[in-house]
Amino acid sequence: MKYIREGNNRFGTVLYTIDGNYVRKGQGRFGDILYTIDGKIVKQGQGMFGEVVCNIDDNLIRKGRTLFGDVLYNIDGRFVREGRSRFGEIKFYIDE
Repeated sequence: MKYIREGNNRFGTVLYTIDGNYVRKGQGRFGDILYTIDGKIVKQGQGMFGEVVCNIDDNLIRKGRTLFGDVLYNIDGRFVREGRSRFGEIKFYIDE
């Protein structure tokens, strides 16, 4: 499991837990399922038929289904930064 924490270090509050193909609210396996990861596509809710929220391609999280969507976040190692740049504001920390 991976934990998505608020801020730029491992002491931030756990916002989300990535448990296999599911993104859950809070810490642990018993939180509500918010998103389903289907390959590179992230869908809302549990299951294959949810609305597409974003896609992940080469460490960029883009809005919508296509590679032409606006860049929301950039995954830089353990940090998730806002926008496309490596120098964007750090929003989340990924803890395993």
